[in-house]
Amino acid sequence: MSGVFGITNLGGPSTPAPSSEIREWQGRAGVHIPRDYENLRASREVGRDLPRVGEVLGIHDIGRIRDCKRVAILGVHGWFPGTIMRTLFGEPTGTSPKFASMMETAVLEFMEKQGIKLEKLTTMPLEGEGTIDRRVEKLYQDLLSRQDWVDDLHDADVVFVATHSQGSVVSTHLLEKLIADGHLRTSKNWEIVKTVAETSAGGIGMSIAPPQPPQRICCLALCGIHLGPLLYLGTSSIVNPYIQYFESAAARELFEFQDTESAISKKYLAALETVLDHGTKFVYVASLDDQVVPIYSGIFTAVNHPRILRALYIDGDAYSSSDFLSNLLVLLLRMRNAGIDDGGLITHLSEATAGSLSGIGHSTAYLDPGAYKLAVRFLFEASDALGEPPTLEFEPFTAKGSRNDYEIPWALRGLISDPRCQELFGKEIAELRNTFDSWQPKTSALKEVRRKLEPIRGRRSRFAPDPYSFYSQSSSSPFSPISPSQSTSTAYRH
Repeated sequence: MSGVFGITNLGGPSTPAPSSEIREWQGRAGVHIPRDYENLRASREVGRDLPRVGEVLGIHDIGRIRDCKRVAILGVHGWFPGTIMRTLFGEPTGTSPKFASMMETAVLEFMEKQGIKLEKLTTMPLEGEGTIDRRVEKLYQDLLSRQDWVDDLHDADVVFVATHSQGSVVSTHLLEKLIADGHLRTSKNWEIVKTVAETSAGGIGMSIAPPQPPQRICCLALCGIHLGPLLYLGTSSIVNPYIQYFESAAARELFEFQDTESAISKKYLAALETVLDHGTKFVYVASLDDQVVPIYSGIFTAVNHPRILRALYIDGDAYSSSDFLSNLLVLLLRMRNAGIDDGGLITHLSEATAGSLSGIGHSTAYLDPGAYKLAVRFLFEASDALGEPPTLEFEPFTAKGSRNDYEIPWALRGLISDPRCQELFGKEIAELRNTFDSWQPKTSALKEVRRKLEPIRGRRSRFAPDPYSFYSQSSSSPFSPISPSQSTSTAYRH
């Protein structure tokens, strides 16, 4: 079974105090999130600011589904390799119309289940190759050249972006530009939107009707290259010469993301911070056997924000549902979604799960409808971040940095003994422990990983109690926006 898993439990500079006009506009969103949620079942120190499903907050229609009449969907494709590289990575099949169409299907199916018929749904596939800056400018101009698209974008109640690989970075910059120029309405860009409306009406100072409420925006980024490609691709004696001498600058640019101190990474982080600060939700989905992008890059482990949800695509043909390593990675992503740091384990395990150069892991995730359905549910069924306005947390990262694999057992043991993990995921950890002995990896790299993961078995002695005996109750995390009963684990299989 293939699918997306890891979500079983589904900032920028300071902003000046909003004026009464802005507060009135923000209030039109129509949903009140209680500030005092001390008595809620989910109230714990960990994950206090994370989104909750409406049922937890006592709000029936937290995503204002009934108010959604118009939807706009932007599709943005990733990097298309040159002819020579296609012999290694395969033909590019992920196109913008494909992503937009998959998201359209997910939205329509969701609305049908809710008994809602949309007035209009517009797909806007944006295409154009090149470096990130060139693509952002080209896609932006192509969008503005279609007045019908611009009008539908302005009129939309909800905006989705579906993107892949390099397009994940491009889409973030594009969203930043659309927000800055007032083509997207958020709770913080009222003055810009007002200016755009006045200009369209014939001039500054003209009497105009109040703009619509802020739009709800969600970006689905599949196999995003947020922290660059797999490290060995840049040093491979087979791949590197082709990249350096035959590929375009767009391909070489991707490796600059392997260091968050690079100029291009800093620019990307600034754009992401701005877009998150304006209320946009992101769903980052990595592929377990991706032959181009490691898991830590696909889910962007270097950043943390309540509006980011992470998931893992698992190809059922490559991994069984009982595979220990895939289930461990799913659990680690669930912990990240619950606000618990994974101790660097995801980064350590990513290289070991990379697919072969002749594989298709980088191109299969976007063919599965589960990821698109997840993005729709995260937008409509989960609240915004709770408490004070959140800020983007960032940890410097470099793929070339030295990593000691002997940290793996210490990090694993640290998570097992963490009281937060015991409370939220105790049952899952115990179940995972029970599958360890039956895990028999074939490759030497995975065999070495298995040896380092031995601490999960715990110390076994007939004179000592089972170290996992305290994991006796179900521990479904209340911090993920989707409950386990609704089949949305942090990973998804098919």
